Amino acid sequence: MNQYIHDDFLLTSDLARRLFHDYAKTMPIIDYHNHLDAKQIWENHRASNIAECWLHSDHYLWRAMRSNGIEEHYITGNAPDKEKFEKWCQNRSLSTRKPALPVVSLRARAILQLLITIKPRQL
Repeated sequence: MNQYIHDDFLLTSDLARRLFHDYAKTMPIIDYHNHLDAKQIWENHRASNIAECWLHSDHYLWRAMRSNGIEEHYITGNAPDKEKFEKWCQNRSLSTRKPALPVVSLRARAILQLLITIKPRQL
């Protein structure tokens, strides 16, 4: 079975594969544009779970969830993190035709060393 995210994902030429695997693959990921809390970065905060990493401060994810009818309780409310993450995974904006799905899967693989594919379900 082919994995959705694999070692040559989005690398469509021999040159791209060579440049990535021989030079870029081992370089650190430097994300100058992120939605993490600056104070938490300064304090070297370690998130306790994936929902805290992705959902606690990313207003773009909140907007996508709101636009798909997810209740505020699961976005910025008091719902448990596990339930918030489950609702986010159910978000219809994560369809295979949208750029969010490969970005999420790549982030899971590169940063969290997870070989998962987020598969949205209809709400």
